[in-house]
Amino acid sequence: MAITNRIDALTGVRALAAFWVVSLHYGEFTALFPVLKHIHWITGRGFYGVDVFFILSGFILSFTYQTAIAEMNWRSWSGFVWFRFARIYPAYLAAVLAAVSVWAVAALLKMPWNRESYQPLQLVYELFMVHTWTFHPNQGWNYPDWSVSAEWFAYLFIFPLTYMVLKYVRKIWMTTFLLAVALAAYAFTPIHAPEVGSWGLLQVALEFTARAMLYPIFTAFGAIGTGFQNLLSLALLALMAGILWLGLDTSPQRLAFLVCVAWMLFLLGCRGGFLVTVLGSGVMVYLGEISYSVYLTHGIDQRILKDIFPVSRFADFPFFQRSAIFAIYIGTIIGGAAVLYHFVEVPARSRLRRLFGSGRKTAPVVEMPEQKQA
Repeated sequence: MAITNRIDALTGVRALAAFWVVSLHYGEFTALFPVLKHIHWITGRGFYGVDVFFILSGFILSFTYQTAIAEMNWRSWSGFVWFRFARIYPAYLAAVLAAVSVWAVAALLKMPWNRESYQPLQLVYELFMVHTWTFHPNQGWNYPDWSVSAEWFAYLFIFPLTYMVLKYVRKIWMTTFLLAVALAAYAFTPIHAPEVGSWGLLQVALEFTARAMLYPIFTAFGAIGTGFQNLLSLALLALMAGILWLGLDTSPQRLAFLVCVAWMLFLLGCRGGFLVTVLGSGVMVYLGEISYSVYLTHGIDQRILKDIFPVSRFADFPFFQRSAIFAIYIGTIIGGAAVLYHFVEVPARSRLRRLFGSGRKTAPVVEMPEQKQA
């Protein structure tokens, strides 16, 4: 099999995906550095960072549970759900409560805020991670976490269905056919409509199905030499750059880009290659480890920073001062994510996993080491 059990490079991809989303939401940086307008063809399509997260998550889950699919039962599935809950909910809850705290301070100080975006009922849905399930156009009090709600839906309902299919579908041509159906349905569905909540479940369901079908297809390939791997990586990078340059406004372009992403993840899961080395470096791995916290907190950081240091106020300042404001933004994003990761995400996840183990010692659960979590 061509896939190796070292996937540090895929952890680095998580960092790229998270900061791609950040670049979309922080488009106001162009006021500090107008030159950034020239790469808007990349940053302006940061919503595809969420797609990369979805595809990458499914790829790693397929790798993690490949040997357990044939023995999947109620106990192992419940163990999977609990471990995924332990993975996503503590940091998610802390971020939602932080967003509520920011709103409360803003209300007490009588600062302007959009009342339609902060509805009490929406908060109840959000606390239970079901706000995307309601098909409500509001994305939530912490607006980036709509995708976490959709991912939770996939863990509960799509995961057992797709892996039941993989348990009985052994022919590669059948898996390829199911993959093509899922990708076609995804490409021709208005996934990125303005009201994300109306399409989030469909997006994650189709992507989860597609990525589950991808893994057995990839593992059917033999080992790939480093030279050929580098050549394919460069070709895929050039193709993805070309698609982004032309735009992702049509279904064929969107489908082509996501297929390229899937193949790139396959190459990054193999041994060797220059991209594997770069993305598997210590800095990229660490940023990848805190990427979930970056994703959860960058919207809250934005709400605070735009009131304290609005970038428009510094647009005409000297370069050094504009750079200082930029550094404050980036430092806050990374620093806030690091705090959430080290003081909430990791310790809470470990404690919840121990609770499951102490309560159900006989449950056969397969789980990867920490660095291999999606």
